[in-house]
Amino acid sequence: MTKEHTLLFVDDEPLIRQIVEVQLQGLPYKVLVAESGSAGLEILEKNQVSVVISDFMMEGMDGIEFLHRVKHQYPEIARIMVTGYANVEVLVNAVNEGHIFRVLQKPWDQNEFLNTIQEGMELFETRSKQKNLERKYMSHARELETRVSERTKELSLVIDELQKRNEKLAATHQQLLQSDKMASLGLMAGTLAHDISNPLFVIQGNIEILSVCEYLQPNDREILRKIKEQIRRIESLVNSIRNYSKKSAGDYEKLNLIDALEESFTLTRKMINVKNIEVVTHYPENIPYIRGNQNQIEQVLMNIIQNGIQAMDKNGTLTCEIEKFTNQSDMESIDVWQIAISDTGKGIEEEKQQEIFDPFYTTKDDGTGLGLNICQRIVEEHKGKIDVYSTAGKGTTFVIQLPEYHSSN
Repeated sequence: MTKEHTLLFVDDEPLIRQIVEVQLQGLPYKVLVAESGSAGLEILEKNQVSVVISDFMMEGMDGIEFLHRVKHQYPEIARIMVTGYANVEVLVNAVNEGHIFRVLQKPWDQNEFLNTIQEGMELFETRSKQKNLERKYMSHARELETRVSERTKELSLVIDELQKRNEKLAATHQQLLQSDKMASLGLMAGTLAHDISNPLFVIQGNIEILSVCEYLQPNDREILRKIKEQIRRIESLVNSIRNYSKKSAGDYEKLNLIDALEESFTLTRKMINVKNIEVVTHYPENIPYIRGNQNQIEQVLMNIIQNGIQAMDKNGTLTCEIEKFTNQSDMESIDVWQIAISDTGKGIEEEKQQEIFDPFYTTKDDGTGLGLNICQRIVEEHKGKIDVYSTAGKGTTFVIQLPEYHSSN
C-alpha cells in the first residue's frame, strides 16, 4: 500500500467494536468505529476513509441501507459486510444491493479478516487511481475541446474572411465585365443612332411631301398617319440610344435632393393628374445634400416616377421617402441619402427583377428598354447604387442610395 489508510467499522454491539479495535491495534492504518449507520455517515463526512466494514443487522439503518448510501456518496470506498445471519439469499441480496466487496461470517478468522481489509485497501487505491485518471482524462478532453473550439472559431473567421474577399473579387470582376459590356454597347449605340438617323430623316421628309398631295384617298392618309406614328417611335428610340451612348459630363455640384424630387414631380404632374395619383412624401428635417449632376439626377427620378405611374391604374398612391443611413464596409463607413419611391401597381415578378436593369429589356409595347439601364449607370457614376424590391400584385419600390455631400468630396 502506498499511503496511510483509514478504516471505519460500524456495529451496534459495543463488545464487537472493542474486539475489532484490539485486533487492529498496531497495524499501519487508522481505525474509526461507529455504533450506527447514521453515525458512520457523519464520520465519513469528516474523514477520508478507504474501507468500511459494517454489520448486517443493526437497529435503525441496517447494513444494506448504510452500505448502499456509502456506495452512492463515496463510490471509491471498499465496502465489507460482517454478519452472523445464515440466510444465503439475504446475503446475496445484500451483496447485490450494496455492491459489497466481501461478506465475512461471524465469528471470522483473524487472518481472513486482515487479508480482506488489505485487499479492500488495495481496491480503494485502484479505484482512486482510476478516478484520478478519469479526472485527468476529462480535464485533457475539456482542454482539447476548448482548443478545438478556439481553432474552429479561428478557421471559421479565416473562412469568412476568404469568402468575403472572394465575394468582393467576384463583384469587382462582374463590375469590370459590366464596364466592358457598357463601353461596347455605348460605342455600338452611338454608331447605330447615327446610321438610323440619316435614312430616317429621308423617310420622314418624303412622308411629309406625300402628306400634302391632294389626290390621296382617306385610306392612304390613314396609312401615312400610322407611318408617322412609327417614325416618332423610332425617333424616340434613337434619342434613347444617343443618351445611352453619351458619357457623363462630370459637372457635379452641391445638390438638394428634395428640390430635385419636387422638380421631377412638377414635370410629371400631368401624368399624375390624369390618373388621379396620390403623391405622399416623407422628407427629413435636415436638407439632404449630395454631390451630383442635377439634370442626370432628375432624369433618374423622373424615369422611376413615370414607371410607377404607368404601372398603376387610376387612384393609385406614389410614396417617396428620403432617409439618411450609414453604410459600413471593411475599409470605411459612408453616410448616404436613400430615396425610396414606391407605387401600388401590379408589381414585378421575382424572376424578372434581376433583368429590368439590362439594356433593351422592356415589358412595355412602346418602351426602348434603356431607361432603367441609363438610370443605373447614372447612379453608379455618382458612386451610388439602385435596387428594386417588388411583390407581384402589390407594388414596387425603387431604392436609390447616394453619398452625402461633404466639402471634401
